[in-house]
Amino acid sequence: MISLFYIFFASLVLGQLARFQIYPGVPIYQHDVVLFIIIVIQLLKSGRAKSASDIYPKLNRTISLFILVAFLSLAANLNNFTIGQIAVSSFYLLRWIIYAVVYRLIVISNFKSEKLLLGLLLVGISIAVLGILQLVFYPDLLNLSYLGWDPLYYR
Repeated sequence: MISLFYIFFASLVLGQLARFQIYPGVPIYQHDVVLFIIIVIQLLKSGRAKSASDIYPKLNRTISLFILVAFLSLAANLNNFTIGQIAVSSFYLLRWIIYAVVYRLIVISNFKSEKLLLGLLLVGISIAVLGILQLVFYPDLLNLSYLGWDPLYYR
């Protein structure tokens, strides 16, 4: 399972380069797909010894309450927005739920936190180095704005 987290970390470095469209204006990122696979595999595994709600009950209530409020807000505004806007909002909510589930899986599993922290540190350093290289060698992304990129003019 930890190897899937390393794949997740590597896909984070790719960022916008590893996205694909399922609907106009609704991108799906490779790291979201990897997280979904991690969740499915972990849910298919059996024999978990402890429950996340036993470890962090207050945080679990907060996460559940946030998801409920976000879903109710989305449902209350179904008539105010287009199908595309609702789809984009739904995918942001789904991504947030996936991250919350991954948090729960890490809490109830026996992953070595040092390895996960090292992976996050390497991702952060990689993104920072790539960002500096992009700023030096390709500071104006205006010609990629038709693909949905921000111009990022010298920033």
